[in-house]
Amino acid sequence: MRIVLDPNVLVSAALSSKGPSAQILAEAREGSFELVACPALIDELGRVLRRERFRSYLSIEDSIRYVEAIARLATSVANPTQVPSATRDRDDDYLVALLGSSADLLVSGDKDLTDLDDARIVSPRAAIEILRAAGQ
Repeated sequence: MRIVLDPNVLVSAALSSKGPSAQILAEAREGSFELVACPALIDELGRVLRRERFRSYLSIEDSIRYVEAIARLATSVANPTQVPSATRDRDDDYLVALLGSSADLLVSGDKDLTDLDDARIVSPRAAIEILRAAGQ
């Protein structure tokens, strides 16, 4: 199974080793699924983690190492070339396009995405359940 993790899920996993976001990233590291990312996703993750509000959780150096580790872990695909308007937040549209072209699931905690009428866009907790059900 090929899965895109929204940068908000990856940020949550970076900030806490507990919870569904950390669990789904652990599943990727264990090879339970193929993590898919494009340069735009990796860039967004890096930009977000450079924000000052995250310094109490991660140093800039740790943030850089984390983003590099995610880039190494993920199968890199090209940025979507056709990004139709699909969400309330145009900045999220590339994730929906990436799901359509390169992945089976998009895991997100963002209501702009999870409120879409698409069963392939799921929360981290739901993704864990899907992976467990597929493994049985």
